[in-house]
Amino acid sequence: SGNASLLALALDVHIPVAKRTFIDARLPMSGIYPGNIMLGAGRVSKLGRGGFLSYGAQIGLPLVTNRRANDFSLPNGTWNVHEYVARFVPIKLGFGYERLSQYLEFRLDLEPVLLLPVGDGQDVNVVFQHAAELQFGHTFGGGLRVQGVAVSRGVFDDAYQLSVEPFLVVRRELGFARIGLMLPIDDSVAGPAFQQAWGLRLMTGLHID
Repeated sequence: SGNASLLALALDVHIPVAKRTFIDARLPMSGIYPGNIMLGAGRVSKLGRGGFLSYGAQIGLPLVTNRRANDFSLPNGTWNVHEYVARFVPIKLGFGYERLSQYLEFRLDLEPVLLLPVGDGQDVNVVFQHAAELQFGHTFGGGLRVQGVAVSRGVFDDAYQLSVEPFLVVRRELGFARIGLMLPIDDSVAGPAFQQAWGLRLMTGLHID
């Protein structure tokens, strides 16, 4: 972001409690300090041949007190900004759709977030983040993600951030790894890319049965 570099980390844990039903916990970090930890539950349902619908809800612990901490969402194109907004309790609903074919994967995410103020003097705020991804290949693959994040004025001065991310992914039975380059493409709080902010994103995970 500008001439500064930020390292935004997050740990996701999904614990199965029933068939295709999970308890979810997410620990975001803003530097050495925790963000708003998110706790909730989710479920995945099968929709026909090769289709899956995921849905769930999470509520956050309002741990962030520094109002500059939302800058840690910029490398992600402001995605998950609610995890870094100070003095708000985030409540997130998540809906996802995934379709698998012989060579392609398509994913769609819709996530409205309500931000409830802690204390007096602030208004309720909202975030609506949404994304679509198209990926070629399964075990080894590459693709493109297009995402948008709409926010009310109490979060950022700019109401909408549009970004794209080309990515590569490797999947194995034990886990996966993915690397992508997040590029904000509009003249907004994070963009355009390389003038205000951009992000090199690395995700990896393990499947523990």
